[in-house]
Amino acid sequence: MKILYVIILLSLNGVKFGFGQTKMIVEDEVWEAFTLQEFSSKISKVDDLPKDIQRRMKAIIAEVFWDLKDSIRFFGAQVIDVKSAVKHVNRPSILMSERKPLIPKYELSFSLQDTTIGIIRYYVLIHLDDYGQILDLNWPIGYGGSKRNLLDRRLIYEFASREVTKRGFSYDNYSVIFKYNEEYAQLFWTFNFFKNNNEEGGYTVTIPWSELKIIESSSEQ
Repeated sequence: MKILYVIILLSLNGVKFGFGQTKMIVEDEVWEAFTLQEFSSKISKVDDLPKDIQRRMKAIIAEVFWDLKDSIRFFGAQVIDVKSAVKHVNRPSILMSERKPLIPKYELSFSLQDTTIGIIRYYVLIHLDDYGQILDLNWPIGYGGSKRNLLDRRLIYEFASREVTKRGFSYDNYSVIFKYNEEYAQLFWTFNFFKNNNEEGGYTVTIPWSELKIIESSSEQ
């Protein structure tokens, strides 16, 4: 599901990080990724949310994160005055259609931490409407709740290295971006292999965390 309204602060869906030869770590910077803050009230404690939203939140975490649910910690939330936002924000692109705005009523933020799979800190964002229905979620539904469905990161690195070698590029100098992709509804690792230390030219390959295959690739001489 695509977010059609403008995100005021930095997106948490992509994080660039440094790592060793086979070390791939997810570590989001600490920030708030809330939108339309001028039309919102902040929530710092779960108990301050409406009871039905609390129940819905717990149900979503259990259904989506499975054996990762104990690694989720509430970070904060905000409640948006949707009517005021629609009336005052002069951005037609925030509307999914004339009938139904995509602006959420509730924006919930959580910190996911599980070092066994290389996640030091990743911010999970859940956007809900008035009724607690999911408008947006930056984590895959269906397979992302089980660590057994997430491949060993070393296997992904070695697969990327073999692919880049086949194409005549070196893998001595590279960077990695971890990202949740809304279009595919999957978690991806994108490797940028460079031709030299100036990070000019090279080969880019994107691999899902759930299987060894190339989703996207490009090269620049």
